[in-house]
Amino acid sequence: MSENNGQQYDLDFGEEIDLQPKRATAKIGGRKHVVKEANGGIAKQYKNACMRGTKMDDGKIVGMEGLADAEYLLVSLCTFSVDTLGNGELLERPVPQKIVESWPNHISSKLYTWIKEHSHLHEAENEEQLTREIEKLQERLVKLRKHGPFPSGPRESITAGSDSPTDSASPSTS
Repeated sequence: MSENNGQQYDLDFGEEIDLQPKRATAKIGGRKHVVKEANGGIAKQYKNACMRGTKMDDGKIVGMEGLADAEYLLVSLCTFSVDTLGNGELLERPVPQKIVESWPNHISSKLYTWIKEHSHLHEAENEEQLTREIEKLQERLVKLRKHGPFPSGPRESITAGSDSPTDSASPSTS
């Protein structure tokens, strides 16, 4: 719930919010791995890495470099190898980025796609789409500066779509 100038806005997510990350299992190189959706900190690291790779001049994208590094970073931060200890307890260990980079691309790209989808980290796929998104954001910024953080008018209800976490959406790699 958020308040602005005496008006109240309710956020309706359509379901009770579960803070446990969505998980999937994958067998890679004969070993069990767990892939998890990105948490806020990981999403921030990934987005910052993408932004560092985007070169802009006068509000226009003029180049992109190093974006593949951001993909491997995201996969390494969300992928864990699973070992069973002597007492039967499972131990999840993060997979270092250099290891992810050594895997065949069809493996890492499948993991990357799953993580982005389940973490809601969709960005524009090409320059045209990204330019359109920038224009929309600039329009929103103009409105925000003119009208404040919330539109004046009747109470609004925002409903976010729901994705139920299931292992059936797990990447099937071998």
